Amino acid sequence: MHLLVAQARLLVNPITIDKPTTFSEAVQVWIDYNVNGTFEASELTTLNATANTLPSITANINIPATATIGVTRMRVRLRFAGLPGDPCLGYAFGETEDYNVNIQPCVPITITGSPANATIACGNSTSFTTTTTGSLPAYVWEYRVNASSPWQFVPAGAPYSGQNTATLTMTNVSQAFNGYQYRAVVVGGCSATDFSGFATLTVNAIVPTVTPPSATICVGTVQPLTLTNTLGNTDLISEGFNTMTPAGWTVINRSAPLGTTSWFQGDNTVFTSQSGAANAYAAANFNNTGAVGQISTWLITPSVTIKNGDILTFWTRKVAPDAFADRMQVRMSSIASTNVGATATSVGDFTT
Repeated sequence: MHLLVAQARLLVNPITIDKPTTFSEAVQVWIDYNVNGTFEASELTTLNATANTLPSITANINIPATATIGVTRMRVRLRFAGLPGDPCLGYAFGETEDYNVNIQPCVPITITGSPANATIACGNSTSFTTTTTGSLPAYVWEYRVNASSPWQFVPAGAPYSGQNTATLTMTNVSQAFNGYQYRAVVVGGCSATDFSGFATLTVNAIVPTVTPPSATICVGTVQPLTLTNTLGNTDLISEGFNTMTPAGWTVINRSAPLGTTSWFQGDNTVFTSQSGAANAYAAANFNNTGAVGQISTWLITPSVTIKNGDILTFWTRKVAPDAFADRMQVRMSSIASTNVGATATSVGDFTT
C-alpha cells in the first residue's frame, strides 16, 4: 500500500492509495484530529464507498479548521468486498496500516519568480521556469501565439513536456514557435488562481547557404558544392537595461586600484536614457577605481551565435564637459567565456 498525504492544514488534501487488483476492495481513512488517542466517527473519510478492482484510489481529505496542529496518527483500512466500517473491529480479508501525519497551517501561494525570455536557434531546446512559495502548489502552463491572441493551455506532446510542473520544457523547437509567449497558472491548497509574468520565445531561423551560389561547368567535370546552415538576420539580443545586471549578462571590475562601484543602474538625475524608462541604461563612473587609477570595467553580453554581416548597435553618452578622458572598447570572444584576465590591462579571451 502506497500513501501520499498532504502535510498542510487545507480545505482539500489529496490522498492516493495503491491496492491489489485481484479482488474488489473499499478503503476508509481515520485521522485523530483532536489527538485524543481515539478514532471517532467525525474523523472518518471514505475513499471509495463501493468496492472495486482499480489499482489505486485517489480522493480528498478535508482537514477541519479545529484540527490540532502537529503530528498525529492516521489509520488506513482496506477490506475485501465492502467497507471496513470501523477503525478497530476485525474482518475476514483486508489490511490495516497506521501512519504519522503532520498537520500544519496552510501557507498561501506566492509567485516569487516568473519565466525569463528565451532566444534559441531553430531546432534547439529551451525551458521556462516559475518559482513559488506556499502549500501544495499546482501548475499548468499557458501560451499565446502573440501579444494580441488569447491564452490557451499548452497541449500534451511534442515539443512540450512538463506542462504541469514548475518548468515547461520545449525540445527541437521549429521556427513556427517564434514570438510565442508563455506563462504559468498556479493554484495552492488555500490560494486562488494566480498567474506568473509571461516570457517571449524567439526562434532564430536557419538560413541555408550554398557555396558557390552558381557555377558554369563543362560536360564531364565535377563542381563541389558546400551547404552551410547559418542563423538568419534576427535580433539576437535586445537589451534596454531596465534592471542592472540583466539576466545572462556579466559584470567584472578589473580596475586598479579597485573602486567602490562597477556598472550600475542609470541615474536620470545625471542624464536620461536614449529610450524607455528615464534610468534604463547601464552606467559607470570614476568611482570604478580609486582617487587615481586605471578603469577596466567589463559588461559582458550573454553568449550568442553570430555570422558575417551581423550588426551591433548601441548608444553611449557621457556627462560633458568634464576633465576626464574616457575610452570605450567593444571586444568579442570567439568562445562562450567571461574570462577577461586578472589585471587592468588584460583582455583574457576577448582578443578581437
